[in-house]
Amino acid sequence: MNKIICTLCLLVLSLFLTYCNGSNDNDTNTAESFENQQDIVQYKTYSLDEIYANGVFDENLITPAYKRTRIFPTRDVTYSFFTHWNRIYVSPNDHILSFAQLCQDSLCTHTSLPCISYAALVSSEIVEANGMLYLLIEGDGAKNNQFIEYDLSSGKYSVLGEFENGGQLITRLGRFVYFFIIRVDGQTESGKILTTRLIYRYDVFKKELEKIDERSPKDTFFMPSSQSGYIYYIDSLNALYRCDANMQNKEKLATNVMTYEVVREDIYYLSKSSEGEYGTIFVLHTDDSSIEELYPNVTWFCVNNNTMYYSLYSPIDAFEWDIPTQDENGNQTLKSTVICVEHGNTIYNVDLDNIGSSGKVIGICSSLTDKELYIGPTFSVLNGYLYTQLKESYHSNSQKGLHTGVAAIDLTNGEVYWIDTEYVMY
Repeated sequence: MNKIICTLCLLVLSLFLTYCNGSNDNDTNTAESFENQQDIVQYKTYSLDEIYANGVFDENLITPAYKRTRIFPTRDVTYSFFTHWNRIYVSPNDHILSFAQLCQDSLCTHTSLPCISYAALVSSEIVEANGMLYLLIEGDGAKNNQFIEYDLSSGKYSVLGEFENGGQLITRLGRFVYFFIIRVDGQTESGKILTTRLIYRYDVFKKELEKIDERSPKDTFFMPSSQSGYIYYIDSLNALYRCDANMQNKEKLATNVMTYEVVREDIYYLSKSSEGEYGTIFVLHTDDSSIEELYPNVTWFCVNNNTMYYSLYSPIDAFEWDIPTQDENGNQTLKSTVICVEHGNTIYNVDLDNIGSSGKVIGICSSLTDKELYIGPTFSVLNGYLYTQLKESYHSNSQKGLHTGVAAIDLTNGEVYWIDTEYVMY
């Protein structure tokens, strides 16, 4: 657990550094330095056939809903992260879900490479392309941050780039995997840290790593995804953009966006209200740039297999949790706090062909409430299962705590599969 906390602290520090600015080059990579790449601004125009080379490099399945629930689906298996990484399998014949830790070697200590569990633990995301996993490992010391390719079938990995500082995977678009590295350029006399984001792209088809841009840390990539030759992301001001395979020619699509889903020529997005707890779902038809309002008072939504799942703002008091507080004398005491579920533990679904009509409540909702299980504020649906950070109350002697974790809920019968859990007590 201490290693997990350290890893999360590194990630938080990296994200903090992104809000500062500067320029200098202190890192190294497998390509030439950025300053020496004279053709860096001479971007190539890629056709869809080139992006999805030979039909092998299909679409990246990871959407913002999956990122928020910390699951990462690929063609063959889904990866889940809560306190550690798991692989999730769904049998196509009997629809039974099973899962296992990444490294299944009983003799492995999971503390160093080439252990895949270690590699995943010290990274924030997993990207899959052509059967390989790509991870950006954050570590300590000079050039200990590595961009690696991992072959699950052989248990071997290759280091594709080494860097002084860490960063973040962005997304995959066909044959390209994108990430950025934070370069620390110094600090001002007032102590403000100066940084630059170095944008890299790895061509899985040609096996080439190139730096394609330097960006201000104000250029953020929240909930990035890709679809049909475009990269989508939300910036720090909650505007939704899309850009090309060179991460150029960006186009603003919508403002005040909480989350979004791209389905063929349509972009569904949730626009936050002034109250902040809910918003309105709109659909942008990119073929004619028209915008249609769909559902108000929505707290979250996702799309899977031509069906939209959404929740409405209807708060209920779920359970109590003892949270530490300080009194006027500075003494710490436990205060019983009510955990509120803003969506009332109710999720609706509607076919996209009937979008705009009232959705129907999915049947598992009432059974979950009867069991005192509560769906988290975000959720996603995949292969007939609803994934969320499920919550329930927990008691130890007279103290009230929280049992939480990543769970998959069968949409047909409400059966709950806890994938990874923890108990939170103070």
